[in-house]
Amino acid sequence: MPEAASNMNDSMVIPAEFDPVLGMLRHETEYGVFHETRRSCRFACELVHQGSPADLAMAASVLEAVLQCQATDSGDVHRGNFRWMAEDDHIEDLNAVVFCLEQLIPMMLKYGHRLPQPLQVRIRQAIQLGLQEVQCLDVWVGYTNITALAILALCLGGDLLEDNGLRRQGRDKLGCWIDFTSNNGHVLEFNSPTYAAVTIRTLAELRDTVQSPDTALLAEIMLSRLGLSFVLHLHKPTGRLAGPHARAYHPSIAGETDPEVQRFRQWVAHGILPAWLARLHAQLPDVYMVREGILGALDCEMTTYVTPAFALGSVSRSFHPQGNCVIVHHGAQERKDTGVFYTRYILDDKWLGDFYHSTDRSNTRNLLDEGDFLGMQRKGALLGCYAPRTGNTMFRSAKTSFIWTPQAQVHEVRVDGVLVDRYPLNFSPDARVTVTTRSVHYVLQPLHVSPLLAFPTLTLDQRAGDLVCDLYHYRAENPKRFWDLNWPGGFYKGRPACLFYLEVVDRDAVPSFHDLEAYLAQVRLDCQIEPARTRTDPADTRLLQATVEGPTGSWTMTIDLMDFAFVSPETSLQNTATVKLESPVAVQRHESFELYGTHVTMSQGNVTFCQMTDTGEWHAIQTDPAACRLEVAVDKKVQVVQSPGMALIHGTADRVVVRTLSEKAR
Repeated sequence: MPEAASNMNDSMVIPAEFDPVLGMLRHETEYGVFHETRRSCRFACELVHQGSPADLAMAASVLEAVLQCQATDSGDVHRGNFRWMAEDDHIEDLNAVVFCLEQLIPMMLKYGHRLPQPLQVRIRQAIQLGLQEVQCLDVWVGYTNITALAILALCLGGDLLEDNGLRRQGRDKLGCWIDFTSNNGHVLEFNSPTYAAVTIRTLAELRDTVQSPDTALLAEIMLSRLGLSFVLHLHKPTGRLAGPHARAYHPSIAGETDPEVQRFRQWVAHGILPAWLARLHAQLPDVYMVREGILGALDCEMTTYVTPAFALGSVSRSFHPQGNCVIVHHGAQERKDTGVFYTRYILDDKWLGDFYHSTDRSNTRNLLDEGDFLGMQRKGALLGCYAPRTGNTMFRSAKTSFIWTPQAQVHEVRVDGVLVDRYPLNFSPDARVTVTTRSVHYVLQPLHVSPLLAFPTLTLDQRAGDLVCDLYHYRAENPKRFWDLNWPGGFYKGRPACLFYLEVVDRDAVPSFHDLEAYLAQVRLDCQIEPARTRTDPADTRLLQATVEGPTGSWTMTIDLMDFAFVSPETSLQNTATVKLESPVAVQRHESFELYGTHVTMSQGNVTFCQMTDTGEWHAIQTDPAACRLEVAVDKKVQVVQSPGMALIHGTADRVVVRTLSEKAR
């Protein structure tokens, strides 16, 4: 294997957190000093890649320390996995094995010959043991980033160990993941600023390293689909990945990290994502809406409305405590006035730093969502409803929080039209709150807040550089157990709900508060709730209904508080179980369609189709294994494509290129 001369001459700069005594990277938190196995493993593999004699000597010692963290006792149910921290005495985080194998297997395939032979043998034995654990864990394909890492480990591990069984198992899991995703729309760990990067990086490594061309093509099919969704959510003015997000950590929420558009440009420049995605991003319209399915069985989808002034994203149903059910990015990088609005349901008045994060063993600046959410969005307007999760029956406060960060970007706050200039202040729970930034007005109108022991309240406050509006169901000094929130239970009357209307209005169209008042005069809101009654039968319902009439149209959301669920798909804007991908430039379909004057007729299949109006270029991602006949008609010119199954198809006015699996793989 040829060596890169630049890697062999210069030694790596050793990071300050390297602990020469233990031979691992260390970090200290309020809970003590820890040595993380995953980070140390990555560091060792980077040293091997660099390849100088000094680097290889240090890599050997670090790899020895990492291997000491692997469970090898035959009586350990997680034999083959790795302790997350060297200080742990058991396997806590089951993901440690794939994070270590992600580094060890490609390193051994590409540069393993640089290591002493005895160490090579030990690492191969550790990899084999780790792969047995990956097989035993058999992660569910809904756990997106870990699924991608498990597939990488199995496929590349099969290549390293020359094990066809591992190769076959990895490719089968990749096929199952593609099938699961394409039949729902997007991956379940959807649109995550953190985990989209893990998944895309992993798929690119698989595509570029695996021996099987068919496996490489399957990886590129998923890369193209995930990259397309990433592009559709990249808000040009802020450079941010517009929401909603399945999982996000606070630094990316609050804009403390580099804008995601920078990462996207690097992916394209380095060939991780195809160049046509950059051309698509450049041609996106100024105003558009994207809807993508997440999990059809639960009527779960995400909606994003993009304008030059803001991007509003929401989910129809909450997914994960680290998720952003409702989030808005506003402003523009070039004006340095970007800001974020997001929501949380919080118990016991917790705030940033109150949530323990086991991954890095610290109280991080995460603010987890402790409620269930249902929502419906029409352009820049939203009906949303939060409720505490089932099982949360003892607390001293329960509230929905609406958070603007940083507060420095807020120009004006009004409650029922009256300026607010000091904090904290308490108001009636039905008060209308308007928050104005340089680019947008936020209109927040509570519609119903269920009382718990005492009447609800609305509070405006400043907190750690943020503006926060809290809608309280209940607040006291000491925790109380709510018997009436248990189901099955003798007093259950449904979940306490916080129902609200939110609209984001572009200030270019509605400049002043006077103009906003005139605009809001066109909006009619109605809320109806059935009387409380104790549930005696699982079929009993208690309906909460909200209706909006205004410039965004007329629409209604109906929720059953007993099960905290939409009453029926008919109450949604569209049956979410049928949505895969809808946008002005890309759609996913099982049947024929028209997009921007392009007519696409298909015999059968599951096709994601993307059209670039400026150049006439189009792309199709066929994820159905069955044969499919496509006819693409533009300006009376018809191009016919015969796809024998899963394929990537690229078309221009002059030619069509089809990349498909080999006959043996089909």
